[in-house]
Amino acid sequence: MSEELDSMCMLDNGDGQVTMLSEADPVARKAHKCKECGREIAPGERYHVDRFIWEGELNTHKVCAHCMVARQWLSDECGGVEPVSTRA
Repeated sequence: MSEELDSMCMLDNGDGQVTMLSEADPVARKAHKCKECGREIAPGERYHVDRFIWEGELNTHKVCAHCMVARQWLSDECGGVEPVSTRA
């Protein structure tokens, strides 16, 4: 899996290729890196983790609490984010 950031894209199963396995909101026991903003998730900080299969590969996507607030706002206000190239 690439270490690139995902730039606040909302993950949905619109193309039928994502199989969600689990979601959790654990407290970090060690430092992690947020997959969306690149910020360090410090030990003791709560974060969100999705585990899913995409294009036949198992993925773990860790997201900091800051990005989860933004993710929820995007979902509530505009139904998520779509790539600029697909906007009308």
